[in-house]
Parts: sequence; structure tokens; C-alpha cells
Amino acid sequence: MTCIGPGTFTMGSPDGSGAEPEEVGRASWETIHEVTLKGGFYIGVYEVTQLEFENLMGYQPSDHTGCDDCPAVNLDWHEAAAFANAVSDSAGLAECYTCSGFGEWVICSLDSVFAIPYDCEGYRLPTEAEWEVAARAGTTSAFSNTGNLLSGDSDGDGRDDTSDCSGRLPLDDGSTVDDIAVYCGNDSGLTEEVGTKDDNPWGLYDMHGNVWEWCYDWWDGISDYFGDSTDPWGSATGPDRALRGGSWLNYPRNLRSAQRYGIDPYTDYDTVGFRLARSE
Repeated sequence: MTCIGPGTFTMGSPDGSGAEPEEVGRASWETIHEVTLKGGFYIGVYEVTQLEFENLMGYQPSDHTGCDDCPAVNLDWHEAAAFANAVSDSAGLAECYTCSGFGEWVICSLDSVFAIPYDCEGYRLPTEAEWEVAARAGTTSAFSNTGNLLSGDSDGDGRDDTSDCSGRLPLDDGSTVDDIAVYCGNDSGLTEEVGTKDDNPWGLYDMHGNVWEWCYDWWDGISDYFGDSTDPWGSATGPDRALRGGSWLNYPRNLRSAQRYGIDPYTDYDTVGFRLARSE
């Protein structure tokens, strides 16, 4: 894991109403705003792998097996939370979640002794704010390598041109999406081993692509950010849990640092995994 200090950063993407042009590929629920994290936190350098998950949990949820260093996938939000608890227990730290059931049938929620996720000293899923500040790594561009999509790479109705999946897609700074992400333009039809693409300026891998990553926050999938701008953690409840980062199956617009998505927390896909966080 790597440590990220407290501070204020700009979350979301510009809509063109200010000095910055509208970010290519943005959605209406990415309103740009300042967020303050009062405390530092640790976040995983890599997505949790199949081997790590199986060694600790005793079972393998991933359909794509035989790749120990590929991200653990086909697990729902509750299984990810249960894994975080298991890591906390092994480290002698407080468990952040109350869980019932076991294996693929576990159900978890934030332990009632903690008013907000940041209060727990153990391992947990990052909030959207923690995830985005880690993905941006001090940048304000769509991607952490300072690149942005070119204007022809996302049409007006939110769907990308299929040419975006032809590979070696250039960004406006001369780099390519392929430098930093496993996505529809270079995937083999499956996830790839973690850490095969360039890391971001803070040393984190696969923040763009490979697999979507579960975050703590509840989200309805269509609305803007919820809650306070200081230590935000989403709505108190909702139909979906937030996902960040995009996957091997997705168009480049879905890999941007500001991109938000959400699905039912009981859903598991081969495009969804996670990484862990812990308050400093």
C-alpha cells in the first residue's frame, strides 16, 4: 500500500462553463467541486489478486482462473468487504464491517460503532473521494498521465465510436491510452495481470482499466455527488454501490479519473474487482 496525505483536491470534471473546456467523455453526474480529506490514508498499489483472495478466503470466485496475479473478479461488494475484514483480522486491527453468512453468501455493512468509514482503523473499501484523489495523483486531466481524450473519441450521446477500441488510441499530450490501461483496445477478452501498464505519478497501477473497483459509497447511478465536501462518503443508502476506473471491456471514456458508475452490491461480474484502503 502507499500513503496519501490529507488535503483538498478538485473532484469531478469540467463542464465547459468555467475557464477549462468541457472534458471529453464526461457525464452530468461529474460536477466539479473541491473535496477535503482531513486525514491521510493508505491505498493498495495493486488491485487485489486471485491468489491473495483465495489464500485468505479459502475459495475462488473468479471465472477466469489460472492467473494468480490477475485481479480477483466475479465477487460482489459484500465479498470484497468480507475480504477487507479478513485482512484486518490477520493484522490485528478492528474490522470495519459487520458481516453475516459466509463465502459467496455473505452480507456486510459498516459496523455501527463507526459513524463514518474513515473512523475505522482496519482495512476497508475506499470512498469515491479517496479513490479519485489516488487515481488523479495530483493531476487535473482526464488521465493521470496528463492526457485527455481528443474531441472525436466520444460522441454527443455518451457512446464512443468503435474505433476507440482499435488500440493505440492517442491522447492530447502525445501519449496513448494503451500506455496506462487494459481496455477494449488492447485486451485479450479477459483481465490481465496487475501492474502490466505504467503506474501513475504516485506509484499506483491499474487505476485506469483492467477491472472496475468497488468503492464504499452508495449511489443511485444517475445523480450527482451526495453529502459534505469534507470527508464525503456518499448517500446513507441507495440501490447501488459506486464503481470506479473502468475495465478491460470498456471504452476509453469509462477509464477517466472522474468517471462514475454503480451497480447493485449483490452483483458480480468478470469486469469488477477491488483494492483496499485504510485510514492512516
